[in-house]
Amino acid sequence: MSAEDLRKTMNLLESIGSSIKPYTAYQTLDDYPSEGDETEIRITYEYTAGRPAQTYGRAEDCYPAEAAEIEVIEIMDTDTREKIDYYSLSLDQQESIRYQILENHDEEDDGPDPDDVRDRWQDEM
Repeated sequence: MSAEDLRKTMNLLESIGSSIKPYTAYQTLDDYPSEGDETEIRITYEYTAGRPAQTYGRAEDCYPAEAAEIEVIEIMDTDTREKIDYYSLSLDQQESIRYQILENHDEEDDGPDPDDVRDRWQDEM
């Protein structure tokens, strides 16, 4: 690989942007634990930003768009402090969680403020 190719690859990797820090979000989960109930949950997740398509220029410089990716690490009921298995939730509930994260995630944010997370956690105890 030439130095020019290496530079292009490094620039591409930097432009993609990936967060390896876990983020925390708070949501209300409908119909949990049973239909008609609402439960406030804390979600810990990892977020990898998507990228828009490059559709102009030389063919070798073009690429398709990539969607943002979310990996749910943990879900916790904030009242009972019980962990909730993401895959035990209905597909509608899973989709609702992912949609809310995508809608509310701030890509400019470099992760949660540790002091705020600690304070909220202590308030819940």
